[in-house]
Amino acid sequence: MCSSNDAVRHYAVRRLNPFQGVIQVLQILNGRAISLDGVHWELQVESKRPDDLWGAESPGKPVLEYLQFGSWSESGGLRKVPAHPFLDLTGMMRTAEALIGQLKSETLSTPFPLVDRFELWLLDKKQRLPLALIASSTVAPDTSIQAPGTWECADKVHGDFDSPNADDASPSDYGESDPHPHISALERAVNAEAGDGVSQWFERQPEGDGIGLVHPGKEELNGRLMKRDQFPELLLREKWNDRYEQLLVADYLAWTSPVLLELQLLSRETRQRLEQAAQRHALEVDANWRLYPEIIEQGFLKAARVEARLRNATR
Repeated sequence: MCSSNDAVRHYAVRRLNPFQGVIQVLQILNGRAISLDGVHWELQVESKRPDDLWGAESPGKPVLEYLQFGSWSESGGLRKVPAHPFLDLTGMMRTAEALIGQLKSETLSTPFPLVDRFELWLLDKKQRLPLALIASSTVAPDTSIQAPGTWECADKVHGDFDSPNADDASPSDYGESDPHPHISALERAVNAEAGDGVSQWFERQPEGDGIGLVHPGKEELNGRLMKRDQFPELLLREKWNDRYEQLLVADYLAWTSPVLLELQLLSRETRQRLEQAAQRHALEVDANWRLYPEIIEQGFLKAARVEARLRNATR
């Protein structure tokens, strides 16, 4: 299903709405490997769908899709998942071995370059400026399709974030029934700032500027040029007029700092700020540091990894 001469691509895309880090993708002919941490890889092989494999050949071009073949890591090796008996398991194994060979290559290192340069931004209601990033794409999107108009703060499975400074600024009236009061409050604030939920796709340029794509019904936004500093560097606007909301955003960004450090093209000052905030989240830093494109203070990383090992040893 593949040969040593097949073209190899390696790239990264962001996990958005909510932002949960950067996905690493290594792709060859008929196969790809995907990782969320640069250590554990899911191996996927392109093949006929299982429901196309029963009975006679289907007319027309076969329907192909990526099927999970197994997982791989340097320490754990290959672990295959149960597969449909009518699949070309021999060919799939060859593709999986080719993927593993690429992953073992000494010339391959994460993080891979981000290629999702098309970005969908929720706009603020007053100036129609980028407020929060809610989607991205590696190819030009179909802007005639209705785009989502709400922003999500976090995966609520991971619990709420602490914001004692915001609570002091505005005593809580969340109600005892909400297990994620700060997440809920921040989502309400951001989506209220967006008002009618207008969003727009931009094509970001190598230097960071962005060109607004066609926006049905908002023709005045079409083709507008936005400078790099008009796009929030940490994917959410940091400056707010309301003190409570300002503190809430600051504490949220500090909470997500271990994954925000995976972003590329951050300024040195911003990366240093995130590293300082991430010192409070040693386990998360230990899980994500391989995808950091740059580390300003090596001592920060060493201390976090030592603390993570100590905490894991006492579990």
